[in-house]
Amino acid sequence: MAKFRAIPQGFMTIGEIAKKMGVTVRTLQYYDKEGLLSPSAKSEGGRRLYSNKDLVILHQIISLKSLGFSLKDIKGRLNSLKTPDEVADALTEQEDEIRQKIEQLKDSLLEIEQLKTEVLQMQTVNFKKYADIIVDLQMKNESYSLIKRFDDDTLDYIRS
Repeated sequence: MAKFRAIPQGFMTIGEIAKKMGVTVRTLQYYDKEGLLSPSAKSEGGRRLYSNKDLVILHQIISLKSLGFSLKDIKGRLNSLKTPDEVADALTEQEDEIRQKIEQLKDSLLEIEQLKTEVLQMQTVNFKKYADIIVDLQMKNESYSLIKRFDDDTLDYIRS
């Protein structure tokens, strides 16, 4: 007796494609809701059915996501990445964004290191002063170390 399969030949259920691609069913439902990856068909019972073409698109989404592209960027680019030049341009843009994020993270790390040094030198916990030091560090104000020497009244006067 042949096993009855309600899923048409050439299609996979959402659970099958999720397992095959290492994503969750919830992720696929979200991609469908956001218009990133809609199933090619639905079963009579309303189950999402995916084709091999859908599998390729999902692979593209996963690949671009692993390179740091946002889902919004992926959605906007998915259909336009047809030639090597278009792919290279998209990768160049992503490369520039990542380099910018790296510079921002380096700046943040330097600010954290400087603030940590100041906190240890102050030997008190004063979040108002910490906030002022952070602002000065972000503004690249070299005189931030003076702040730790002011009392709260003087700092309130300077702030106003």
